[in-house]
Amino acid sequence: MLGLAYCGPAGAAEVNVVNLGVSFMSFRYAEFPDNERLRNKETGFLPGLNAASRFAPGAWRIGLFGSAHGGDVDYDGATSSFRPHKTQTETTIYDGMATLGRAFNGSESFGFTPYLGAGYRYWRRDIQPNNGVSGLLEAYRWFYGVIGVEAAWKKSDRLSLGADLRAVRPFNAKLDVEISRTTTLDLASRTGYRLGLPIRWSFGGKFGVGIEPYYERQELGASAPKNGILEPSSD
Repeated sequence: MLGLAYCGPAGAAEVNVVNLGVSFMSFRYAEFPDNERLRNKETGFLPGLNAASRFAPGAWRIGLFGSAHGGDVDYDGATSSFRPHKTQTETTIYDGMATLGRAFNGSESFGFTPYLGAGYRYWRRDIQPNNGVSGLLEAYRWFYGVIGVEAAWKKSDRLSLGADLRAVRPFNAKLDVEISRTTTLDLASRTGYRLGLPIRWSFGGKFGVGIEPYYERQELGASAPKNGILEPSSD
């Protein structure tokens, strides 16, 4: 993720920060219908936008985060009868999260913040028709809870390095499948994780720039069959 940051004036909060940025997600999705055998996968790059606000009243840290990504990815898999099939999938992902943490200072140049949070993700997956095979529209949506810790090292007056590790647990995960009618499936939850490594450079005053490479893995378990439809495990 690449972004620009605006740091507002101190007031009731010790530090107010607004981040606006662009993001490039290397997307990978895979389904495993039985015995961990791969049925299909989707891969590609999804451009997106990110926004975040951070507030620091005393030692507390409050964060609000939002992102939107979209684009076409390559579908490489098989039909329900396991006949090889390739096409494109129009993909849209929206995500929003709020966190609350408590900051601790290990030294003048190092600090860390354990935190809890909750969020919501919506993922629209529109598999396009190709080679006589019909398309398929699916919409995944779920709430999730997070527990994590963020650390920051101040290397100079301008440069700071960080690490942000969190566990992510979906709950109330749903999948809407549109074939001849809409069928809503309940999906099992599995714990995922995210590791980010932010690097920030201050221009002095209120503005700075940052980059955050990250790796994120989220998994959903298989659904129970409904109306003849079964969603396999995926990650």
